[in-house]
Amino acid sequence: MLNPAHPLTKKTYEKFAKQRAETSRDLASCWGHATGREVTTKNRDSLKISGFRVDKRPEVIGRIAYMREQAKARRLAEQEQIEVPEGGWTQSDVLQIMLETTTALESCYDALCRPDVDVSDIKKRQYYSVLSSHLARQYSSLGSVDGDAVDLPKSAVDLAPINKMQFCRCDQ
Repeated sequence: MLNPAHPLTKKTYEKFAKQRAETSRDLASCWGHATGREVTTKNRDSLKISGFRVDKRPEVIGRIAYMREQAKARRLAEQEQIEVPEGGWTQSDVLQIMLETTTALESCYDALCRPDVDVSDIKKRQYYSVLSSHLARQYSSLGSVDGDAVDLPKSAVDLAPINKMQFCRCDQ
């Protein structure tokens, strides 16, 4: 499957995905715009059918979802007035944010596992999978970049939060 962050190979599919992500127009209008055809009463149905077919393609679905998420993130950044550091985010900045997120996720998981909290095991396992995925992403991004120092202990892997976590034993 293609990476949804990259533009689609077919230019008409990319134009269609952009229209679907950015507007609330119907399938016929989006496909008509992507192909450069004007929507009329005579061709509306055929454009709608073609748009429907393209709209169901996995790569187009992924691209539309990605573009909508990007637009949502831009709106959120504007609303929250998140300031991007001059020169962009460094690996240190991203890792610092990820470490803070890890701390917050661990606190929530610890709260869920307390004996006085009534939460189903399924919910605990679901939340554990979120935390595990986050930790996997965090530790996969610890690669070194020249000139970018990360403030981590010398034995970061030994102190990794994942080492103190409990593992699911639901299959036993």
